[in-house]
Amino acid sequence: MFNRKRFAEILQEINNKYDSQRDFSKKSSINRTYLSKYMNEKLEDPPKPQTLKKIAESSFHLTTYSELMYICGYVDETIELDEIDIAFASGIRGLNKENQEIAKSIIECLLAKQKEEENQKHHS
Repeated sequence: MFNRKRFAEILQEINNKYDSQRDFSKKSSINRTYLSKYMNEKLEDPPKPQTLKKIAESSFHLTTYSELMYICGYVDETIELDEIDIAFASGIRGLNKENQEIAKSIIECLLAKQKEEENQKHHS
């Protein structure tokens, strides 16, 4: 079942990381009015999975695609979400903004390092 309230809360948390709702809309490639309707719990049906993926990717690691799929009712409650995704999303929310930015930078560095290592393996 679609948890509109929780979904709206997550969108608000993400939106607060941006200078404006317009910036969030632009970064996620989702119409600003559409985002606003979900933030204000005006829409009954959840967004499509492709939209959830865009939101997760532009969330500053505040949520995951798995978490959004669960909240929106696409994943059955009996299916366990990836524990690391849940722990990470919960942990990030507990940090102040400064530490959230530090965590984000660390993750970006680790991802870049991993990508570089993978590229080196492919060129060897």
